[in-house]
Amino acid sequence: MTKIIKMLPFLGEEELNELAEEILKSENGEVEGLKLHHVAPFLSKSKTDELFLKTVSEEKMNHKLLPFVSDECLDTLTDKIIREEVSLNVDLLYPFLPKESIRKLFKHYQDKRQTKKETA
Repeated sequence: MTKIIKMLPFLGEEELNELAEEILKSENGEVEGLKLHHVAPFLSKSKTDELFLKTVSEEKMNHKLLPFVSDECLDTLTDKIIREEVSLNVDLLYPFLPKESIRKLFKHYQDKRQTKKETA
């Protein structure tokens, strides 16, 4: 890794956002050995949420960002899963989801199961 990793806590919001966007746009998901999860602890919640949702929309969910995203972001993702707008391994999300999001998913799976019973 580069010397940049040692500088991360001291960089401003603009530099951190620029670096994060550069990492996200790179072909291999890194810049000089730095990955998004290295930068995430120093980004604003809103920027981390934005980057996480971009990885999800590109169907390359970066699960290493989960500890840094907001409950609101995870709730938005839950709604997208329920509406089947995204396809991903939901099991990775459970430890990070707020209780209300877990309830929503549970109800969704229950309703789906009930619908299958009724149509069978």
